[in-house]
Amino acid sequence: MYSKNLFKSLLTAGISLAGLSLAALIGPQQKVHAYAGNPCATEGSTAADGAMSADCDGTPSVMKIKFYELGVCTSDPLTSSTFSRANCEKTWESKNATGTTIDIPACIANACDVEGTVTKPSNGTYSHVYLIVNTQWDIKGKVYYNGKTYYTTSVDKAENANYNYSTPTDNVNNYATYNHRLTQMGGVGWGSNGCHDWSASIDGQTPKAVLTNDLLATATNQGECTASTKLIGSSDLPTAITITDDTANYELKWDVTHKGLWVDWDSGNDPDGIGAGPFSLDLTVSD
Repeated sequence: MYSKNLFKSLLTAGISLAGLSLAALIGPQQKVHAYAGNPCATEGSTAADGAMSADCDGTPSVMKIKFYELGVCTSDPLTSSTFSRANCEKTWESKNATGTTIDIPACIANACDVEGTVTKPSNGTYSHVYLIVNTQWDIKGKVYYNGKTYYTTSVDKAENANYNYSTPTDNVNNYATYNHRLTQMGGVGWGSNGCHDWSASIDGQTPKAVLTNDLLATATNQGECTASTKLIGSSDLPTAITITDDTANYELKWDVTHKGLWVDWDSGNDPDGIGAGPFSLDLTVSD
């Protein structure tokens, strides 16, 4: 399942946080993390290099996600399937309830200001980070698979009642953005192991995520997972960070290379579906 990969990269890919700034700028940057997935073949590679018979990870040209909130915590905000800000402080919040849409590949290529309210947290030591995003991600991209280039379309291909992907095409005229809805987390290793939650122990960290409604109440059954509108993710930091009076700046860094598109393969020479894959989020700071 792509969800495990998604949150491994989303929440544990070397998050480095030593403070928060009063001005947030997402700028062009090089790839900052290696992703241990299965990269799709490079377009135009030889037949041998292009041979695929498994799921693989591609690079999207569009990956639009609505962000609502980012924050840091002195303890885990997801000790159960219920999210709590009791020991957290917001560091960024969207200007309005509809969220701030960020096209991650575009921000990687060119600097883009992120609208929202940035707040420096109180002086102290923080061990965890959390984020709140929407559950419908617009993706667009192409992958090279067994000698052909396949493109996302706007057409659903349902794996089953609870999973959906873009129906791939090798006709560039049908190349389009796909709205991927996150409705099933897989319930791996934590909570009630249902559709609403996911967690794992990866690289010494424990990322977690839950599906919720607009009031941040965690879904309790598949119907509520399907109707969910927000995803809350949290993770412990590799090293707890300390905020002081001197802390002044931070920068968000992203990576979607060979990860932002998840290509599903079941059998044959063609991919069966293309969906949203993971992205890496890295926070760096300076005085």
